[in-house]
Amino acid sequence: MSDDSHQLLYLKNKVVNEQKHAKAIQESFQFLSEKLRKTMKENQIVRHRTKMRHDQNKEEMNFQEEFFKDQIKMIYKARKEKEKEKDFEKLHQFERNKVKQSIANTSSSAEYFQRYMSYER
Repeated sequence: MSDDSHQLLYLKNKVVNEQKHAKAIQESFQFLSEKLRKTMKENQIVRHRTKMRHDQNKEEMNFQEEFFKDQIKMIYKARKEKEKEKDFEKLHQFERNKVKQSIANTSSSAEYFQRYMSYER
């Protein structure tokens, strides 16, 4: 009987230890489950904020892209205008030179004519 009572006492202690262990595991499980829920919620918040920031950055980049495209268009337009002005100025200078040359030719013709007339007399 003493062996049986020792064995009974051993088994009771073993059951108590296993119950304590099961309770500790259950508490750990509850703690980790709660921590997991909090972490998942925080991750969801971070993902939401990240998505919002991404959308804001995308919108700002689109705005900047349009701004720079407009700036480039203005630069091209101003450059074309300058080229037109230079072309006009060259054409104008060419026409002035033609007129000067024509006047020079006319005056030399007039001088030639006067010389011719003075020899005839």
